[in-house]
Amino acid sequence: MQATLRTLMLMLFATAIAILIGWTYGYVSERILRRGRSLWRWVPVLSISLPLFIHAAAWEATLGKFGWLALSGVAARGSFFAGLVASAWIHGVTGAAWVALIVGLFLRRGPLPGEEAAQLETGAVRAALQVTLPGTFLMTLSGGLWVALIAATEISVVDLYGFRTLADEVYFQYALSPNPAPILLATMLPVGICTGIAMVSALGRRRIKRTIGGTPARVRASLSAGGGAGQVAAHASLTLLATLMILLPLASLAIKAGWTVTAIDGELQAGWSAAQATESIVQATWMFRTEYYWTAMLAATVIVMTLPLATLLAWLGRYRLRSVAIGCLFLMFIPGPVISVGILWLFANTGIGWLGDLYDRTLIPAGLAVLHRSVPLSCMILMGSFYASDRRVDEAARVDGAGWWQRLRSIELPRIVGPLAICSFVSAVLALGEISATELVLPPGVSTVARRVFGLLHSGVRYQESGLCLISSTIVITTMIVFRAVYSAMARR
Repeated sequence: MQATLRTLMLMLFATAIAILIGWTYGYVSERILRRGRSLWRWVPVLSISLPLFIHAAAWEATLGKFGWLALSGVAARGSFFAGLVASAWIHGVTGAAWVALIVGLFLRRGPLPGEEAAQLETGAVRAALQVTLPGTFLMTLSGGLWVALIAATEISVVDLYGFRTLADEVYFQYALSPNPAPILLATMLPVGICTGIAMVSALGRRRIKRTIGGTPARVRASLSAGGGAGQVAAHASLTLLATLMILLPLASLAIKAGWTVTAIDGELQAGWSAAQATESIVQATWMFRTEYYWTAMLAATVIVMTLPLATLLAWLGRYRLRSVAIGCLFLMFIPGPVISVGILWLFANTGIGWLGDLYDRTLIPAGLAVLHRSVPLSCMILMGSFYASDRRVDEAARVDGAGWWQRLRSIELPRIVGPLAICSFVSAVLALGEISATELVLPPGVSTVARRVFGLLHSGVRYQESGLCLISSTIVITTMIVFRAVYSAMARR
């Protein structure tokens, strides 16, 4: 019961923080801003691309017991940033990117009925509260439910601060001696969230269609933005929110990597050194080379296992959309520790020799543990691509006698080469950041970047940990930018 109450409290506070920051960011970037929207739209995407353990390490490097603000005397030394406060803040700020992305995509489609008239009559603030906020209620609620789901199923943050949620209790107490009651309870709570999302989707489909006025178009800036002063205020507010979502965490990792404390005349002087930062990054590159190798191997394993399953499910979703969607949501909402307990029992406790060999000598169990997130997300991406394609060619091939495998191989697969590349990137990022499901099923002697950081964070973020997280962040962001540039160049051709 105590773990259940703690889980509900974490979900409530994290969702409130995410909605407050994320909705404001989405509204200002899509309604108030006149220029530079494409640049600000990248901020939520970049924040989402970074694994949760990097966000946790970054905020621990900022406000934790060895954070640079605490060491410099600006903030108290880890006295308040602990337990529920730290866990809810990290989940909330990280989840704000999801809310901003969902609300921003919805507002990008066109003006809401009565929104422009309200802006002229009452001003931007009152129009936002009286018209835009109620009009985006369902999308905001969906984003909030997604944040609550992540808070209820992840352990990388709560285990760091000793805040025992249901998922963390399963990992901490019942991994090696499973107990059906807590495992069932830890699963049923996210399933309840899944039911809530399904009800929002079912009840809100018509309302969302009624809410959008006209056809999707480029939305004009608010008429009450007031010229230069309003635009300066909009850019300032977006800078503040973007700082919370991604800029401050990344800057904190760089600061902590180069943080130095020296004794001058018997007094300790704290400061930042570029030489120390460079040395920390070089040391992390060499010291954790094995972790980089195993992370790359796990990412490759997950990609190979995810793409065939996701492609087949997405293609079947063209004909059984509701069944596939419900199955994907249910699979995604199972807590990672519950998945790892099931895989551990299957490979290690059934007594089948070849399964035990796979568990001890391969990354297949760890790859299977990541599939509960990579397959549903990839399936949703591919289903959108299948639905966007012209079905008349597929129907004509069926009339001519082509089987399902011929139609899938010759007609559908060539159309989704780009989305498959996106799914590969998403699967690799999930493999990089997954801790909840892979911590218990990695073979002996194998340590990924996420596993190593997860173990080191409990003693605070120091030079090597900051360098390791900074290198991982740079790899993810650089890969995404290069992939985006190449994908855009291919699309123009």
